[in-house]
Amino acid sequence: MAQGPAGLDVADGLLDITIVAPTTKASAIAASVHLLQTALNSNPVERDDIGYLRARKIRVTADPVQKVVVDGELFGETPIEIECIPGGLTLLVPVVEEVIPVEKLDGLPGLVVIEKDEPALETAE
Repeated sequence: MAQGPAGLDVADGLLDITIVAPTTKASAIAASVHLLQTALNSNPVERDDIGYLRARKIRVTADPVQKVVVDGELFGETPIEIECIPGGLTLLVPVVEEVIPVEKLDGLPGLVVIEKDEPALETAE
């Protein structure tokens, strides 16, 4: 869910990469909270210690060598190459019925609701 830019395109064939580079433990916590808030609100990140870019392939190196965690699982160590393979992931998702929101107006004092018909569209003949 954490993301740098808002409005990701899942079908563009590019990786959306967010780089977080805090200098203190406090700024690491603040950056994490900021990423969560911006992701939940679909807003772009606005911190100097967070950057983002898009690429088809990246190579990550570190000195000293660092552990690599992917989706919460230990994956290996740096260096690592990551590549987006368009159409390389199949997702199975359940069919969801459209839920019509329930209106609740009972108990609101002095509220009067007047329903109006939408005007018919005129067509040129």
